[in-house]
Amino acid sequence: MFLKRIVRDYFTFNKRERRGFAVLVFILLVLCSVHLGMKLTPSESHPLSEAQILAIDELVAQSEREAALRDAQAQAVKARSSHDIKFQESKNIEEHQPEWTEFDPNTVDVETLKSTGLKPYLAERMVKYRNSGGSFHDLQDVARIYGMDSLWLQDAEAYMNFPTKPELAESKISEPWKAKPKKVLPKIDLNRADSATLVSISGIGPFYASNIVELRDQLGGFLDYQQLGDVYRMRAETIQLLTERTFIDSTAVTKIPLNSVTVEELASHKYLDWKTAKIIIAYRAAHGSFQKSSDILKTDVVTDSMYRKIAPYLLIE
Repeated sequence: MFLKRIVRDYFTFNKRERRGFAVLVFILLVLCSVHLGMKLTPSESHPLSEAQILAIDELVAQSEREAALRDAQAQAVKARSSHDIKFQESKNIEEHQPEWTEFDPNTVDVETLKSTGLKPYLAERMVKYRNSGGSFHDLQDVARIYGMDSLWLQDAEAYMNFPTKPELAESKISEPWKAKPKKVLPKIDLNRADSATLVSISGIGPFYASNIVELRDQLGGFLDYQQLGDVYRMRAETIQLLTERTFIDSTAVTKIPLNSVTVEELASHKYLDWKTAKIIIAYRAAHGSFQKSSDILKTDVVTDSMYRKIAPYLLIE
């Protein structure tokens, strides 16, 4: 019953719907017939005549010849341009090649100076200085010309003849282009410098400076630069820099009085913790004062490596 109801509801048409369906089927049949007929009907071909084929071939050949001619012309222009550039560069090099001959700065003219490679305005400045009453007695006098080219001066030194040329010191220590010795900066005491002083060292920023001071306070002072390795993210290059710009004054190190120190004071040290410090103080209370710093090894909580690190900070009263 259910299936019959579906068929009746969806596949039963009234008179108007049946008429429309029939028209639609008719149109589809006509379209299919036309399409099938067009596919089965051969298309008419219009073959080209021999004269037309020859004309087309001639046009293609002419187009190819014109394209080849354009390419050849472009290559010729490119080659000529490249040759001109190379020729000009070669010419410029030849024109700017210095021509050195011996000369007296007190009598040489502008053109001769320019031929040696000296900039025209410097050559004119030299001659103008000389014409205004100046004279050149040595290389240093020439170097005083404002804006003088030090490289040219080095090359020209061998060709200059002065009327009374004095003997120059060995290695030409008076030559103006020689670099001046670097200023020696005073070294900083790593155990007394504050963060601001450490930041003044090139390469040490606020981060490193504050961490160095914090570690120093935890230790009571530095005894060796290797201890800087405990600074967070401290690089070997930075430690090397500090060894060059600072020094360590071991007298500024705060010592720990082993026989009077409290648990809190002992535990605050970088190399000890609360448990170890408490046992050391308890051992002292049970056995009396320590006679030597190595007695803390008897507590069995201080290892040899720990003792080697803490021993320089211990003091027996």
